[in-house]
Amino acid sequence: MRKTTLEQKRAVRKQARIRNIIQVRESHKRYNKEHSKEINEKSRARSAFIRKELLLLLGGKCVNCGFDNWQGLQIDHINGGGCQDIKSFKNTPAYQKAIRESVANNEGKYQILCANCNQIKRYYWGV
Repeated sequence: MRKTTLEQKRAVRKQARIRNIIQVRESHKRYNKEHSKEINEKSRARSAFIRKELLLLLGGKCVNCGFDNWQGLQIDHINGGGCQDIKSFKNTPAYQKAIRESVANNEGKYQILCANCNQIKRYYWGV
């Protein structure tokens, strides 16, 4: 009978962990490939829900004309600088969290405009 050292046992365990990690990753890839349609539908539904929630927090309608269809509403930065603001966040959920916190703190940084009013604001006011 051959005795294995502690180092050999650790090496065997490490190899087993690596094999397991690889198998799990491959399993996830297969699942994602086979269920991509359902995953995309859930993702779109979750994004739409979060967007509607943010729009409702900000009033749910255009502050200029009163348009209230969520599909045509946009979150506008009142004082401009939206591109830089959005780029300063690591990802979309972080940006959405910042909007929620801003609304909770009554900072008044954001408003809702319909696509038309937002474009008019950009064109005429350059903001």
